[in-house]
Amino acid sequence: MDKLYIGEIPTSYKYAIFNNYYIDLYDTGELLANHTYHYYRLFLYDNVYLYSQGENSRGNYTTTQYLQEIPVTQDIVYRRDFPSIILMWFIYIIVALWVFNFMTNIVKKGGLLNGLL
Repeated sequence: MDKLYIGEIPTSYKYAIFNNYYIDLYDTGELLANHTYHYYRLFLYDNVYLYSQGENSRGNYTTTQYLQEIPVTQDIVYRRDFPSIILMWFIYIIVALWVFNFMTNIVKKGGLLNGLL
C-alpha cells in the first residue's frame, strides 16, 4: 500500500476510516463505546491537500469499531499534488532564465545565454 501524506498531522494518527471523499485518521486502533476520540479528516478533492480536526463522541450502545492501520508519512514526495508542484517550479525557472537572458541582451547581443531561450 502506498504511503499517505499527512503533512503537519502527528504520525501517531495512522488508523483510518475510509469514506468516499475523505479519510478520517485516529491515533487508536479501536473506537470503544462511551468514549470521545480526536481525529483528523483528510479531504480527497482533486489534487489538493486539505484537512480538518474533529471529535467523535461514541454513544453507550455503539459497538467497538476496529480501524485499519495504514502507512503514513510527512515526506513531501508523497503529496497528491507533487507532480504539479514540480511542473510549476520548472516553469518558474524557465521564465526566470528567459527574463535574465532578455535583460542581459542589453549588454551582449543574444544575452549571456547566447539566445538559448
